[in-house]
Amino acid sequence: MNEPQRLDSMSKILLATSTINYMANAVNSVISDYQMIITVNSTPDSPQSESSKKIMSDGLKEKEDFMAEMANKLSGILEEFGDYINGCDMVCAIDMRIYNAPCDILLMGKDLVDHDYDNEEAPFA
Repeated sequence: MNEPQRLDSMSKILLATSTINYMANAVNSVISDYQMIITVNSTPDSPQSESSKKIMSDGLKEKEDFMAEMANKLSGILEEFGDYINGCDMVCAIDMRIYNAPCDILLMGKDLVDHDYDNEEAPFA
């Protein structure tokens, strides 16, 4: 009896990450809309009530918090993948250069735009 054909793991990973990109873009579009509405309605002559402004602000915060939580969860997956690859000695010099910046940002929190991380002293120096 023939096994039914299924997607392989790599195809499923690509499908998952592409779908996450699409979903994140949808949520981010709503966040942008909320930000624009809040900005427009923050003018003194805005007809929007204070309770309506609060609802919009609370909705924006909830969506931003959700996106931060998803970024944190995905960072955990990135770390697990990296640990596996490193543990199996599947990393070459170019891989390290490619992985370095995303890992610094996502795992080490080095995402302040105006901070010079290159000239930072090592924490245990």
